[in-house]
Amino acid sequence: MAICQCAVCSRYYDDTRFAVCPYCNAQGNAMADEMKTEAYGDAVRSEEKTIGLYFQEQDFDPVTGWLVCVSGTVRGRSFELHMNRNFIGRDRMMDIAITDDPRLCRQKHLSVTYDRRSDHFYIKNENGSVFVNNSPVQKAMELKENDHLCTITEIKPSSHIVANVS
Repeated sequence: MAICQCAVCSRYYDDTRFAVCPYCNAQGNAMADEMKTEAYGDAVRSEEKTIGLYFQEQDFDPVTGWLVCVSGTVRGRSFELHMNRNFIGRDRMMDIAITDDPRLCRQKHLSVTYDRRSDHFYIKNENGSVFVNNSPVQKAMELKENDHLCTITEIKPSSHIVANVS
């Protein structure tokens, strides 16, 4: 067995088993094409390649959906949903702060999570009562476009929010 280094791609291979480098041979070996790595800039210019971007490497947190308030103290306002979990409450430190609705818990009344693998949104009751389409949220459930979210007290509903997720 003789291990040698390829002069083109600098990888090591057994030259008793392969006449040419199995990674970069000139005949266009399928294995060589699968093993080839492209730089990010080159992949963008290639129309045949599909590349994935990881937002953690970026300097921004992309908007993945919106919640729009259709009644209550903040009627007409829209709230951006971002990657992963978005907490909703009255505290200004929450991802979505509805500060003037006393029916909401101060911190983490509910959360809306975007899962990029499944490309779906999920709502979870954290510390307060939450209803989606007039049904109570007992555990995490999928949130669909135009679902109606609200917190309900004995007298009347508080902020009524419509999901704009797709």
